[in-house]
Amino acid sequence: MSILTDELKGQIQALSIGGMLQKHIARELEISVHLVRKTEREFGLVRHSMAPLSEETEAKVLNLLRRGHGTPFISKMLNQPQHRIEAVRKAHGFKHAPGVSGHRYHLSVEKKRAIRRRFRVFEKRIANEFGVSETWVANCLRRRRK
Repeated sequence: MSILTDELKGQIQALSIGGMLQKHIARELEISVHLVRKTEREFGLVRHSMAPLSEETEAKVLNLLRRGHGTPFISKMLNQPQHRIEAVRKAHGFKHAPGVSGHRYHLSVEKKRAIRRRFRVFEKRIANEFGVSETWVANCLRRRRK
């Protein structure tokens, strides 16, 4: 006996075909993700197919990789699973240039120095305010970052 009505199954099918994520379908219809997954299986809707991506999609992936975007961003942008984006990246032997860490801030050496200098001034101010050594404050901040 299924707790899902035919109408509810139809809604799940429509939303799945529309590309909505299972967790969003479950939230919208107020049912569990497991029921959504089970219903999709009934209709033969395979979420993580390993069929090759179209040439157009693959070209978009490579273009976004060349522009410096990471796999999670591309996955969301193109509505494709992350493992498929990784497969394209590996198949084409794409690697970011050495030294490119994927961050979005492109700071000059002078700006990085200014930021570090501000941190040192900030650490001194905190040490004076609480009557502890600058080394102790610096160590606290380092432990916090890990």
